[in-house]
Amino acid sequence: MSVSGGTVVATARVIHAGNRILVATADLRQMDIDGAQARNCAVATATCMIIPATG
Repeated sequence: MSVSGGTVVATARVIHAGNRILVATADLRQMDIDGAQARNCAVATATCMIIPATG
């Protein structure tokens, strides 16, 4: 897959934000030259533990 010839758009969002756990996802899409269609290039998901700062 080539990323030449169209705009690459990344979109991220938080799925869940709790007291200790955060889940997020991101999509990477390539738009056609005319902007009519987008193809999925990559998808990422992350789970993070929130650790409160001390001090």
